[in-house]
Amino acid sequence: MIVLKFAGSLVAAVGIHALGVRTIPEFAAYVDLFLLLTVAWAFETTTLAGLAVGLAAGLTADAYAGGLYGLNGFADTLVGYLTALAVTNLAKMSTAGAGLLYALAAVVQQILLTTLVVLLIPAGAPPAIPEVIGKTVLTGVAGVVVFRGRRRFVRAVGQWRQARESKLRF
Repeated sequence: MIVLKFAGSLVAAVGIHALGVRTIPEFAAYVDLFLLLTVAWAFETTTLAGLAVGLAAGLTADAYAGGLYGLNGFADTLVGYLTALAVTNLAKMSTAGAGLLYALAAVVQQILLTTLVVLLIPAGAPPAIPEVIGKTVLTGVAGVVVFRGRRRFVRAVGQWRQARESKLRF
């Protein structure tokens, strides 16, 4: 069931990403929905599942971007693992902490991608600093929105289940 939920969220991320790129040409430079997906799922899973989620999301991003295949796959795999490792070692995550963790994940991803591009592509140029800053800030803000939205959704589903399971009284 969890695999189907992840597959559905990955398909949704691809669709939203395609719509965003068609609407705003610079969308992919500043918003990485696959990174958001990786970190959001790493918040809820184990380190091994964080690896798998990061790999799947990263390879999907690589397939969609059309660049050197495996760059985002490697970076997102490592980000998924590190995020799941950090979350398992933290007792309780606040909203500000979640936003900071999303932004930190974006910084780690950009460092990894820049290093890989410089090492593997002969004429590879690192991304521009404004793009890196923009992606980090937008990922942190979007992470807060995703974190709070998911928390509210889980709370609403829990209340619905509790109301549904309560006994009828006449």
